[in-house]
This record gives sequence, structure tokens and C-alpha cells, in this order.
Amino acid sequence: MWGQNAACNPAEINHVEQEMALNPRNMGVGVIDKRTGEVRLFSYDETDAFCRANRHLGAGAGHEAASAMAGIPSDQARGFILAKKGSDWRVFNQSHLNRPDAQANSMQMEGQLFNEIVSALQGAGVQNLIIQ
Repeated sequence: MWGQNAACNPAEINHVEQEMALNPRNMGVGVIDKRTGEVRLFSYDETDAFCRANRHLGAGAGHEAASAMAGIPSDQARGFILAKKGSDWRVFNQSHLNRPDAQANSMQMEGQLFNEIVSALQGAGVQNLIIQ
């Protein structure tokens, strides 16, 4: 791994927040590039639209599509979910992309990497963050 702090673009957080305001059932689909530490964030609805528009890729909506949209090879991507209820944000260490990390819960990435994501989200302006 890159050996430095992960980073997230605050504009992507604002965009996902706006998308969730339009559709309360929407959520943030996040991926980190293990090579660079770059955290990318899309709305679930965006990943679904990407899949429908790019059926030839065979990517599923959610983390698989998010890694393709971000240009991250799936073996270098790890995923998480970001949701907001009221003023509280919730981050979930959960994605099928995390299976290679061989944690007891195969949907979770390695803890140190997840902590880097949490720090990146907070650094990009996510407040009242609850880790699920």
C-alpha cells in the first residue's frame, strides 16, 4: 500500500449528500485505491446508471461499478458505504470487494485501511460520523 494518509474530495461528499436529499433511499458507495490512498465516492443511483449504460463491462451496481467509474482495478479497490440520517453520517465497512483481506467477516476490509478512510472522510468535512 502507498504508506500515507488517505484523501477524499469534499466535492464528492457534497454531491452524494445532494443525491441522498433527492432520494432518501440512496446511499454513498465508496471505494479506496490501495495503490494511492485516493477515496472516491458515488451515489448508488449513479453506479446503477453506469451499469445500465455500460452493460458490456459486466459490472454490478454498487462497489463494482464504483471501482470501474474511478478507474481502480477491482483487486486494488476496497469498499465502504456512507449514509446520512438527520445530521448523522454512518459509515459501514462492508463490500464484496473486501473479501481478499481475509477478515473474520469477509465483507470487511482490514481495520487500519478502514480507519484511514474514516480519517479521510472527516478531513473532507463529514461531521457526526458514526462507525457501524
